[in-house]
Amino acid sequence: MGEWIVDFACFDPKLVIEVDDPSHDWRDEAARTAYIESLGFMILRFDNAEIADDAAAAINTVAGWVEALRRGEDPRLD
Repeated sequence: MGEWIVDFACFDPKLVIEVDDPSHDWRDEAARTAYIESLGFMILRFDNAEIADDAAAAINTVAGWVEALRRGEDPRLD
């Protein structure tokens, strides 16, 4: 997206999923987040440990966010 690469992007609804690890370059994260959000996307972040420890929970979280976004709701408020 723009000059940045995202881990996963869904266009309906507009959702970006990021799986972060310690090697992530945080220098441009504020600008990157602002740009992605300016395109109308919400960003859901996980760290590698969350995925490794309980992938099913991460999948359920993604499914919940998709359902909320499709209903026009803000999934961060759940």
